[in-house]
Amino acid sequence: MGRRWREFIRGGGLQKKDFTDTGVGCIHYGQIYTHYGTYTDKTKTYVSKEFFKKARKAKTGDLVIATTSETDEDVCKAVAWLGSKDIAISSDACIYRHTLNPKYVAYFYQTEQFQKQKIKYITGTKVRRVNADNLAKMLIPDPFPCRTSPHRRHSRQVRHPDPFHQRRSPSGNRAAPKAIRVLPRLVAELPETRTPNRERCLR
Repeated sequence: MGRRWREFIRGGGLQKKDFTDTGVGCIHYGQIYTHYGTYTDKTKTYVSKEFFKKARKAKTGDLVIATTSETDEDVCKAVAWLGSKDIAISSDACIYRHTLNPKYVAYFYQTEQFQKQKIKYITGTKVRRVNADNLAKMLIPDPFPCRTSPHRRHSRQVRHPDPFHQRRSPSGNRAAPKAIRVLPRLVAELPETRTPNRERCLR
């Protein structure tokens, strides 16, 4: 597991009343629970260009994490943004900017190992939440060492088979991506402690 640059950015003031029929894409934290899967390159809703200028934005490859939920199990559900343009992100969500494979990170947030890590950071009674400072304390194994910048990693992945591509099995059902099957082994190699490298949280 290598040390990598990363930052956690809190979402902005986007609310449902700010949605427009057309404009710039956006993700509201509630949609992460009701609409999105593990990753997406399209948004369900939009905001005006004027609103977008002042919004907190997710870039290609960022992970968008819902930091508020009614249950411990659901809190921190995440979706990787793979679209080519920046999008607006609501409050009660956090943007995780990193240099790992974005699909890998999104799948890792679904593992039992991640669930065990987040439990001790959940706060609140009726509404359960995990803040950005505590998200930065969680450990993610680095299975795909990458010396290129975040802006070049996607072009590099295009030239090689995508280990996270979901193929259909002979029965017609979607088979689990090849890479997700190695996650248990990878996370088992996590160290108990790690010194963050250039990590920061933006308020």
